[in-house]
Amino acid sequence: MIAAFAWIASQPVSPIEAHEKITERPATPSRVVSLAPSVTETLYALGLGEAVAGVTSFCVFPPQARAKPTVGGYVNPSYEAVFALNPDLVIGLPEHADILARLSRAGLRTLGVRQGGVEEILASIETVGAACGRTSRARQLARDTRARVERVHASTSGAYRPRVLVCVGNNMGSEGITDIFVAGKGSFHHELLLLAGARNAFAGQGPYRGVSLEAILVMDPDVIIDMVPEEGMRPASRREILSSWKRLSALGAVRHDRVYVMAKDYAVIPGPRFVDLLEDMADVIHQKGAGNGRP
Repeated sequence: MIAAFAWIASQPVSPIEAHEKITERPATPSRVVSLAPSVTETLYALGLGEAVAGVTSFCVFPPQARAKPTVGGYVNPSYEAVFALNPDLVIGLPEHADILARLSRAGLRTLGVRQGGVEEILASIETVGAACGRTSRARQLARDTRARVERVHASTSGAYRPRVLVCVGNNMGSEGITDIFVAGKGSFHHELLLLAGARNAFAGQGPYRGVSLEAILVMDPDVIIDMVPEEGMRPASRREILSSWKRLSALGAVRHDRVYVMAKDYAVIPGPRFVDLLEDMADVIHQKGAGNGRP
């Protein structure tokens, strides 16, 4: 077995071969290993919790997923741990293409899905459902989710579209917030901003970029949404983050009390619950009074 793991790790992977492997569609599986939190959430949303044999250490929703055996991290799962679970299907994302290809060549069935945007997430729900014998349920979930997206978009149509900055990571020290990472064009959060009836205050290229405080002062957004995964947050963290933003009193969003901390466990996971995040974003952007992220 150890020799098999060594052989897997040593094999070169071509982009074409990886693509061919991850587009295979296995027979209805009963032991599925998920390599991403968004995939795990998709499986459970389709009622496939009993079929989940293993997850990554980052898969924390639903709570039942925490009790599943783990195969390691998001970017560095253990081949040995995957094989030990004897899966009949391993599902990952494009960033797992090399891993999936090596597992496939070693005899495991694999499936790759894309979840980089709304349409890809909806398509992935149906793809996973078809692969796991939940075609009808998957189609219904995709339809219901799309309907919620369309309701949000319709409700904000014609409204003023404020300039919103979405922060997806930062370091907070004694001097306040530093090393800020924001969502740009091509990102999942940028698409949600547009659907929620806003404009992106960050006009730079690339889905996620690090920017300086000086750059944010130049942007001067109308609204700031700081995405903070709920997992691991201390009770005071929300207040501390808001307090750090308030030091930037030259920002219009700070002066007008339009800085929101969105401490949700789905804030940075592009899975089936993306529509919950979309609804939360629309609420705070248009001040509908729900999910405003204040302490």
